[in-house]
Amino acid sequence: MPLLYSNSSGPNFRSTMSLFGELRQLLRKDKFELEDFHTEIVAQVLRNSPELTMEWLRSIGAANRQMTSLISVETQARFPALEENEPGSRVDMVIRLSGNGLREIIFVESKVDSTENPGQLPKYAKVIEKQEGYDCSEIIYITRAFELPRADVIMARWFQFYQHLTAHVDSDGLAQQLKLFMEENKMAVRNQFTAIDSLALSNFVGATALMDETLWTEVSTKFEKILGKVSSRTNAFSQLRLLNRYIMYVEIGTNWDCECLLGYWLPNADPAKPPSLGVELGVNPKSRISNDVIAGFRSFAKKITGWNDKDLDDAEWPSIWKRTSLSAFMGEDDHLKAIRDYFLSLLDEVAQFRSANPKLPWSTHSVDAEDERPRHPKAQTHSEDGSATSSSSAIRQFSTL
Repeated sequence: MPLLYSNSSGPNFRSTMSLFGELRQLLRKDKFELEDFHTEIVAQVLRNSPELTMEWLRSIGAANRQMTSLISVETQARFPALEENEPGSRVDMVIRLSGNGLREIIFVESKVDSTENPGQLPKYAKVIEKQEGYDCSEIIYITRAFELPRADVIMARWFQFYQHLTAHVDSDGLAQQLKLFMEENKMAVRNQFTAIDSLALSNFVGATALMDETLWTEVSTKFEKILGKVSSRTNAFSQLRLLNRYIMYVEIGTNWDCECLLGYWLPNADPAKPPSLGVELGVNPKSRISNDVIAGFRSFAKKITGWNDKDLDDAEWPSIWKRTSLSAFMGEDDHLKAIRDYFLSLLDEVAQFRSANPKLPWSTHSVDAEDERPRHPKAQTHSEDGSATSSSSAIRQFSTL
């Protein structure tokens, strides 16, 4: 029977929250990784149901037609570095198949609250080529939100997997709970606009104008004065589309050693959460001076109140940041002035960091307006407490200013 659970409302009561949703609430927000959590659940469902696995893989063109059996599903699979002084790879999911005397290996990279890290998929292509004992291979890039096609990978969406999953839930309690969890986290099929979407679209132009008034005035001027360059307003729209944030930024160092971002981080999961605004300093983990920069970040975060250094151990993009909720400004008489003053005060602190670390390579450059490359690979959008929420809700809430 499907796994059901109840409370005192009666024996036929079905909770509106999945078991995994309930478990998620028990975990610390700053330690919870939605993508990894979801990947582990999906992997176990695939192990439990080889039929579902093969059906889904064939539907997206990932399983060679001669493959008939599922060998294994591995998560967080680690592979050695391709070159010396480079980090190895950790693939979200690796599926191995066999059939008619042949073997196939499939890499699955999942994105729910983030986007592709720069160079991630091309790197995986080189890694999978080096795997011996396989006759064919594929890379699946599966996302919750729409993304532009990538070369040499199979693009898939989580709502497509959800459609296959619904046909297999009757006999698998775990699959039933995964189905509910995907619905809760907006990975189910959605082909209708909601009232929130309609309101967000109606207020989008006005909300954007308000953000512009707080960014592209004396704030951008001071940003450029302190850091040497500033990205364009046009590029802020690219950031909004790709990474759910509306920001100005600058690349620091000749090889993009580090960066400074300032602006709005729009939520991407829970409509009840407000957007956050603030500043972030990040370092390229491949930079030759990354250890020196991280040490400087750590020292600065300990001395200056409000800076969060919990992401300094992130192997993909170590950073420190200081943000607050947009709702913190709702009690001000002039929201725009209060937000501008907040941004200006953050830039004063960035200037303090620069003064305290004069030996860092402070030469800067920004991208052209037409360059839409994601600026740092961490695409998760967090509120000031580290939790993630939805962009339509962010625009809706900002429009109330």
